[in-house]
Amino acid sequence: MNCLTRLRSNSLVSLILQKNPKNRPSAFPDHPEGSMTKMNAAEAKNIEVVRRYFAGCGSGDLAVLLSTLAPDVVHYFLPPRFPPIRGAEHLARHWRKFKLALDPVWSIDRIVACGDEVVSEWSCIWTPNGTQKRLMLRGSEWYVMRDGKIAEVRAYFMHDEDGNTELAGFPYAERGYLAFAEETPSDVGGRSR
Repeated sequence: MNCLTRLRSNSLVSLILQKNPKNRPSAFPDHPEGSMTKMNAAEAKNIEVVRRYFAGCGSGDLAVLLSTLAPDVVHYFLPPRFPPIRGAEHLARHWRKFKLALDPVWSIDRIVACGDEVVSEWSCIWTPNGTQKRLMLRGSEWYVMRDGKIAEVRAYFMHDEDGNTELAGFPYAERGYLAFAEETPSDVGGRSR
């Protein structure tokens, strides 16, 4: 039985949902706070691999990144200005350069898995080149896993070096998403898209 069939059968126990480590609210308001539904061992491992990949993106640690990537991984980006990155070595070096140049702070805000696929919703605070201005970038990624490694990443986000890119009016801070330290729920950063 696939995940969609399990969801259609209204079996929340079969829904693969993992809370983030900072005790943020569940993605489903009717889900008891603090609970986590059952997932199989492969799905739990796939989520752990994606979390480790994000840790590598945040640290720029090539060994950590390479430990999560299939040798022939392909990373696709929504903005056309970013061509696909092919190969584990190339992708790992890309994220190390990103770390060194833009000083990002990454957070996985939500993550779910089903079989060999993982989907995350993330936030990233970063500094555009040549500025001291910190911006918020938010997006979502779809991962295809193979043999416990990331084989494909499809990154959905908008890129803007002049302002924050996030959902207009969404209560990020109220829902426990990564936010600038000085933010309150009513003033979550800058220009929205």
